[in-house]
Amino acid sequence: ALFGLRTMIDLPLTLFLLAVHTGMRRSELLGLRWRDVDIDMASLSVVQVVRELPGGRIIFSEPKTAKGRGQIRGYCQRIVKVLVPDAKRP
Repeated sequence: ALFGLRTMIDLPLTLFLLAVHTGMRRSELLGLRWRDVDIDMASLSVVQVVRELPGGRIIFSEPKTAKGRGQIRGYCQRIVKVLVPDAKRP
């Protein structure tokens, strides 16, 4: 999972900042994993999304279109500061 304990406290703020600064959709934000984040390059890769199926079942899947996949570069330094304490964990 992308978010560790410290970031869970700041999770709503982190998701809000990512959404505002990157234009990512809710399903893309919730599909992020640490391997999709490059802190040094300030880039995110959208390779999976979260979908809710009928009946409330939650699954991870690939984005529906090629346009939905790709890298988002240059997200703001405030987001990096929130993510870094968890990113540098052992």
